[in-house]
Amino acid sequence: MYIPDFQIERMKIVNFYLIVLIILGILSHIYIGVKVLAIKVRLIFILYIIAVCAYAVVLISGMTVLISIFSFSSMVIAIILHFLI
Repeated sequence: MYIPDFQIERMKIVNFYLIVLIILGILSHIYIGVKVLAIKVRLIFILYIIAVCAYAVVLISGMTVLISIFSFSSMVIAIILHFLI
C-alpha cells in the first residue's frame, strides 16, 4: 500500500504531539503531589489536550482520522477520570 509523502509528514507531526502529551502526562503526575500547582497544571493540561485533539483531526485525513479521534478521546477521558478521582 502506497502512502503519500504528505500523509507520512502528518503522521510524524501527530506522533510528535503524542510524545509531548505523554511527557506532559508524566509531569502532571509529578505535580499532583504539589497541591498549590495541581489545579493550574490540571486545567492547562486538559486545555492543551483539547487543542491537540482539534489540531490532529485537522491535520490527518482518511482512515487515520478515526484512529486519532479514538486514541485522543480515550486519553482525554482517562486524564479527566484521573483528576476526578
